[in-house]
Amino acid sequence: MPIDSILASEPTTQQYVSRGVLRQIREDGRLMVEIENHGTGPVACDFLTTGSNSRLRLEPGDHVLIAPPASETGRWCVLGRIGTYCPPDDDLSDESTRTIRKKNIEIVADSKLVLRCGEGSLTVREDGTVIVKGSRILSRSKGVNKIKGASVQLN
Repeated sequence: MPIDSILASEPTTQQYVSRGVLRQIREDGRLMVEIENHGTGPVACDFLTTGSNSRLRLEPGDHVLIAPPASETGRWCVLGRIGTYCPPDDDLSDESTRTIRKKNIEIVADSKLVLRCGEGSLTVREDGTVIVKGSRILSRSKGVNKIKGASVQLN
């Protein structure tokens, strides 16, 4: 079909990206999006992962941009979240400090978690063993400082 015919033809909603609202994130990873001015209810969507949005966190209620399926049997695809621009953290060099303030933070590892800084480390193993290593270990408490175990061994 010549380009003039394509440009002159009546556009359909299947040819253009649309805005929508994320309604649900299913357990299988599919995103349920209600397309603006579509009136058919939420549609199951895939998610486009790129280097810049691989850590994008979506929540129900987010406004998203979605692309239509390439065929009638295909799925819509969420291209990204619509919102105000937030520049990336370009200052994350080796000398920078990153502070995270949340009510609760959970880090989950399947077999071992290690926090390391210089000569010190904290290791948590899957069997429940916790190892604290350092050239000097200091324990302080404003209240009672308890050491409790089936047996306690010093030196």
